[in-house]
Amino acid sequence: MPSIADLLSQEELIRTIRQSLPDDSAKEAFDQAVASRKQSVISNKFIIAVLGIQGAGKSSLLNALVVGDDILPVEADETTCIPVEIHKCIEGEPCYIVKFKDGRETSAPIDREELNRLVNHEFNPNNQLGIHHIELHIHSPLLRPDVVFVDLPGVASLSAANQETTMKYIMSCSAAIFLLRTVPPITRIESLFLRAVWPQLSNAYFVQNWWENETRRELEGGMSHNHGVLTKISSEIGVPYSRGIMPVQIKDAVLATYTEDKALRDRSGIPVLEETIDNSLQTWSKDVVWDNVVWLEQKIVESIRINELIAQDLQKNADTSKMELMEQQRKFEEERETINSRFDELKEQSEQLAGGVRKIMSSFTDDLEDKVLQAISGKISTGVYDGHYFETIVTEQLQEAQLTVINELQFQIQDAAKKILVNFESILKQLNESKPEFDFEVKSEGSFKFERTIPTVASLGLMAAAPVLLGLLVSNPAGWVVAGAVAVAGLVGTLLGYSVKSTIENRRKAAALKSAKSIVTEVMEQLRDMVKRETKQYMTRLIQELEKLLVDQLNQIEAEFNQRRAIIDQSLLNHDALVRDTSLSLEILRRAKEAVDKLSVTVSGEAVS
Repeated sequence: MPSIADLLSQEELIRTIRQSLPDDSAKEAFDQAVASRKQSVISNKFIIAVLGIQGAGKSSLLNALVVGDDILPVEADETTCIPVEIHKCIEGEPCYIVKFKDGRETSAPIDREELNRLVNHEFNPNNQLGIHHIELHIHSPLLRPDVVFVDLPGVASLSAANQETTMKYIMSCSAAIFLLRTVPPITRIESLFLRAVWPQLSNAYFVQNWWENETRRELEGGMSHNHGVLTKISSEIGVPYSRGIMPVQIKDAVLATYTEDKALRDRSGIPVLEETIDNSLQTWSKDVVWDNVVWLEQKIVESIRINELIAQDLQKNADTSKMELMEQQRKFEEERETINSRFDELKEQSEQLAGGVRKIMSSFTDDLEDKVLQAISGKISTGVYDGHYFETIVTEQLQEAQLTVINELQFQIQDAAKKILVNFESILKQLNESKPEFDFEVKSEGSFKFERTIPTVASLGLMAAAPVLLGLLVSNPAGWVVAGAVAVAGLVGTLLGYSVKSTIENRRKAAALKSAKSIVTEVMEQLRDMVKRETKQYMTRLIQELEKLLVDQLNQIEAEFNQRRAIIDQSLLNHDALVRDTSLSLEILRRAKEAVDKLSVTVSGEAVS
């Protein structure tokens, strides 16, 4: 029985599938996918990403679990958009290799401080050094030549570049460790992120960081809440959730690793995670095989469908085939008009949802402005009304308010986006059902895996068809960090100056409150303007990307009609040769389908879904 690598390398099969594709763009995409999937099988790499909110303890977890030393920086407020890959050191001394976007690379012995200067936003703002990624080559019991761990920027971190980098890596990962918190438990933003990302992975491990100041009751309450959220999400997106959540006291695990305290390490809970991952590594290659088997079967089935339609056309008189084809195309054009009308309605819905977001955010910002003023007024009443300390209080209150608005806006526009995507998915489903004699079957136990290639399998599965949509769903609005920081710092520095000039306490307090109110009002007004602008830009871009997907799908079906029409015309000159070629193609495809079916039976029971 041929392996998946054999099938992907079988020139006759690949050429047959390619020939059945309707146009050059589809052929080009297929060529790229085949090359990528062959590489994924040949390279034999199991890539495990560590994902979680910024500051959840991802780098510390990797230091304890894999690195075994204090190497990955953990103090940075925000890392740059630079992934750090952790590889097994095969020969020589441990080192790190810096790979630049322009193709250059440098290597050096591992030095924590130097590594920190490369990944910390403070020293390398906006990745001005142009680094693509960094590789750590170290000795570790958990590492193997075919296993790579990746430390990625935090989920919903403030940098748009970080979001884009994280999304690109997720699309190539085989597994991920999702690091959750006890307080707060899974947030709305994390929930949206999980819905979009979880279906892309063959393996998912959930770890809850148990901080030293959190009681066991808090831990159990947080785990119960998180378990409920994960159970609900897994049910909605069709992804199995069986391993549960593993609690780990990451701080103790780090300390135990550095001090070689086995008893403390056992109590920290990290050996359970280590054993779980190690067990998964024994069968990960079967997961990769299963993923590729499902993809190839989908391509074979679709190619069989096209060739069977062509064979039916060739069995009839050319004029009869043309008339039937024209009738099929007429029905499709009617369906196309309906679909375009539905998309126009979707555009209107996006505008209505955007208006709803703006209305919600306006009320939210009004309430927040009152709370900020109350907090500042409370500080003033205690005697803090001028000087550097007062400026610091106002600045911190406003910066916290900005982050609160960002997080709420992110949730609101992504919740609106989810509604748009669900409706768009139903449009794509209608479109696929309008294909001539469209009949596509998938295996229920692996259907969610088709998300990588078919947009209509599971809710929000169309993300995989256009990775930019995945980034849109989980990214923060662009431009908030720089613009927001400048707004606060500039206003506080300018408008608080006169509050220290008065000598009478009550007047000083009144002046301070007036000054603070002026600043808060100004900043909140800027936030309201930014909410309007960012909401509009976000929705506009989302609709543009969806329209590209729809147009591409429509053009593919139109190209299929043209393909069949061209073959009917050719049949007037070389009918027998076309019948023979089509029959041969179907024979190749059906034989390959049998081989894929046998291969799927072999690996489906062992692959981890």
